[in-house]
Amino acid sequence: MVWAGVGLGTSLATLRQVNADARLLVVALVVLCPLAAAGAAFLLGRRNIRSAGACLLVSVAMPSLAVYPVSALALIVSAVLIAAPSWMLGGSSSHGDQQKLVP
Repeated sequence: MVWAGVGLGTSLATLRQVNADARLLVVALVVLCPLAAAGAAFLLGRRNIRSAGACLLVSVAMPSLAVYPVSALALIVSAVLIAAPSWMLGGSSSHGDQQKLVP
């Protein structure tokens, strides 16, 4: 949810700097990308790990010039959530089953 808020704030700030030709595309991204980030948080809470990764991947397209390092981190996390969800969440599968360690 923090990524959605930060992305929305910085994207709205960059909206004034956009050419008139690209304004419609940028406005669409300003609306879509934070919604995708919020959707990723919601889906992750429901243990839909790969779907959350896909939503997070969409949110990386946010037109936020000031937070490109955070966008790169979100890109890496989304790729891991899609490719290896059990590794990212410490051994849980994409269906929410917990693996228990037996001593």
